Amino acid sequence: MSAYLAKVALVLAAMLSLSRSLPALAEDLAPTDKKMLILSAAGPRFGAVEVSFTAHNFSIKNNLGNSIWSDKNPDFLNVCHLENASYMKQTVRQYASDRGNHHGHSGAKRVEVKNVKLADGHTGKQTTSIMDSHRRRSSNEQKTLSVNNVKLPPAMIAAWNLIMNAPDEKDLVVDLASSKGRHEEDDSSSVSKRGQLRHQVEFRSLKLVPLQPERFTIPKNFKEAKDVGSFYFSPSGQELKKTDIDDLFRTAPK
Repeated sequence: MSAYLAKVALVLAAMLSLSRSLPALAEDLAPTDKKMLILSAAGPRFGAVEVSFTAHNFSIKNNLGNSIWSDKNPDFLNVCHLENASYMKQTVRQYASDRGNHHGHSGAKRVEVKNVKLADGHTGKQTTSIMDSHRRRSSNEQKTLSVNNVKLPPAMIAAWNLIMNAPDEKDLVVDLASSKGRHEEDDSSSVSKRGQLRHQVEFRSLKLVPLQPERFTIPKNFKEAKDVGSFYFSPSGQELKKTDIDDLFRTAPK
């Protein structure tokens, strides 16, 4: 009897050890009144960035400032510029275009989809698309990672995924890599040579954290810029003056 109990104990210990080594099932990630969902990433599209999501807003915060989206005006972002304490309303589509969006997965010659596990343990989907343009003699490839256990309003996901150059994706896109190549033709064949995939937004983590309401409001001391030129080049964000342009291009004498 004691030998039997010893065997049972060994089996139970082995099962417990195995269960501890298995990854936990992914729980749904959904913002609450007290918590926001925060995506941490890095790459040339935004630099080091934190994207925060609530049930009604998201904000894109990097070293240049903070861009705020709200479901009350879903086609626009309020883009805040830290250096001159100004902000500007911009369409989501224009904001995405300014960051170099091209075809995304839309109209791709070939699309490959597979399930993957992300660096922090979340499960998701990898989508790879390839588009050849004979007219432009180019070949583009794009790879995105999206997370399928995030619970956010469809309009919010649509706006964010447009910014991430993946407007056809239904799940939240958290990682973006792309390449551009050339299309070569001769008398006998047509060959596409794609360049090396490079991360535009590289996923770091996705988690719920305590709500920070200031991320979703324009600071009180910020003023609305008169126009795009003033927003980017005027020290005050107001009317752009000739002296502002002179200061921009002035260099120290040698």
